[in-house]
Parts: sequence; structure tokens; C-alpha cells
Amino acid sequence: MNPHENNGEPPAGGFGAPGSAQGPLPGPIWVPSPVPEGSPGAKMARASLWLGIIALPGIFLCNMLGLPLAVAAVSLGIAALYRAKGHPYAPDRRQAIGGLVCGCMAIFGIAALFAFFALAR
Repeated sequence: MNPHENNGEPPAGGFGAPGSAQGPLPGPIWVPSPVPEGSPGAKMARASLWLGIIALPGIFLCNMLGLPLAVAAVSLGIAALYRAKGHPYAPDRRQAIGGLVCGCMAIFGIAALFAFFALAR
């Protein structure tokens, strides 16, 4: 007899019917995420990132628009970092750092433009 032929019978030592001697089948396993969905400072971090990104071209388009946006991006980024201090792996920390960096770059860019035009006179 060929071991690969089963002649219509289930293989020996196979699984039994559900709910038989082995017990009921386990349900779906739920694993909580390590970071809560609404981690503290998420909206501030997102706002900081967007304001910092908008402030960078605002340097060249209109200095008076870029400066308040950059200052707001830096302040919101710092506040979001303080709020996310207890959650070291929170994704909003990266957004807050990105907003902080973009805002600082915009502030330094505006200062460099003002210094360039002041020295050009």
C-alpha cells in the first residue's frame, strides 16, 4: 500500500472535529498596540510640522508670513515634545522634531536674509 493514498479516510493522528476532545477552537488573539491612538500632543506635533513646512517657502515669498509661522512651529514643537515625554516611541515625537527643525531653519533663514540685505546697503 502506498503511504500517499488515503482511500477516502482521514489520515491517522489528524485533527478531530471542532469541539471534540481537544476543546473549542481559540478565538482571534487581540494584542494591544504599544502606543495609544491618541497619544498626548499628537495634534500639536502635526500642526508644528505643517507650520514648519509652510514657513520654509514663506521665507522667500513673504518674510512677514514666514516668521510668525516659524515661531509658531517652534513653540508647538517644543510643547508637543514635552507632552510626549512619557511616550518615547510615540510617532508624534518625530513630527514634533520635524516641525521644530523646519521652524528653526526658517528662523535662521529669515535672519540670514535680513543680515544679507542689511549688509548690502
